[in-house]
Amino acid sequence: MEEFFVSARVILRNPMDSDGDTLIGYFINIGLSAFTRREVKSLVEQAVQDGRVDWTDSEWLDPRTLDPEIARFRMDAKAPIIWYKSDRILFPADKE
Repeated sequence: MEEFFVSARVILRNPMDSDGDTLIGYFINIGLSAFTRREVKSLVEQAVQDGRVDWTDSEWLDPRTLDPEIARFRMDAKAPIIWYKSDRILFPADKE
């Protein structure tokens, strides 16, 4: 079992309006334990309920370089699991 950390770019199914901006998506950081990247993608896609993951603009980060505040969420997993999810960081259409 390996640890993975992904900064996933999500395109919302239903954009939101906020102070005159149309928010079309968000970034979310997710820490996981899994056997393969394919398994990671499947877990992330299952966790995202409000849109689709844009894998071309998502980033795979080295889990060994995590901030200690995030690293403390790690688990000794026996099966694939998400052990960390950040808050969403929304972005407007002009940032796409």
